[in-house]
Amino acid sequence: MTIRKILAPVSGSPRDAEALHTAFRLARDLPAHVTVMFARMSPSESVPMVGEGVSSTVVEQLMTTAEQEWTRRASVARRHFDECREKHGLPQRSAPSDPPIASVDWLEESGREDGVVRRLSVVNDLIVLPNQTGSDDDLQFTLTFEGTLMAGCRPILLAPKIAGDTVGKSVAIAWNGDVPVARSVSAALPILYRAESVRVLTAGTHKTEEEAGTGLADYLAWHGIAATTHRLDTNGRKVGPAVLETAVELDCDLLVMGGYGHSRMRELILGGVTRYMLGNATIAVLMAH
Repeated sequence: MTIRKILAPVSGSPRDAEALHTAFRLARDLPAHVTVMFARMSPSESVPMVGEGVSSTVVEQLMTTAEQEWTRRASVARRHFDECREKHGLPQRSAPSDPPIASVDWLEESGREDGVVRRLSVVNDLIVLPNQTGSDDDLQFTLTFEGTLMAGCRPILLAPKIAGDTVGKSVAIAWNGDVPVARSVSAALPILYRAESVRVLTAGTHKTEEEAGTGLADYLAWHGIAATTHRLDTNGRKVGPAVLETAVELDCDLLVMGGYGHSRMRELILGGVTRYMLGNATIAVLMAH
């Protein structure tokens, strides 16, 4: 597998730029093409339902305000794109080159972001999302993240809130032998090939076995990737904090893990480790479901 086409949704949020820095650095190293996409909702979609007693004048004012807000967001998002593209010195292209080079392009689509991202994900190798947890865009981010992850079409790379200087130079894999993390490892192989160090972390809980980490290291060796194994001592901590703290202590700039979910209720759709990473990850996180 190769990563040649990356989708990077933006929304006009202050955190767009950090996600673009992450996506562009990764594209430069692979190399890959990044499509930076802004999804513009129509005023009728973004204005909440109003009662029968509301006058047409008020409805028109709400529509106008919504349209102005989406125009403002599109302008801010485009500025983030232009500034990041110039900083990284990447050409803007709409067609592939031979041999492949790192390049970027801008795309505006109509519709709600989560729906547009799911539709476009099938023709991209990787989705890079800004971590909007705790921001004004938290709700839309949650819809996009959950919808893309649970659809399972393509892996997600969750950009840190503050972009690092490197992505994938030193990689930690949170391994428990389950299918989601196995898919994440497969998706990350193009990045792992280029990494200077790869560490396999096992938490040693009832869901994991230390030997499983050795098995993954052996699998990676057959792919020409040297990896070392690390057994985590959780000391009563939950797995999420133990994994993240260890990855940071090892100076890793990317964590590869499975994206876990539950189908009982929407507010409980994400597993505990996944939800912890959304709120606390300070490095890039690649995950698949």
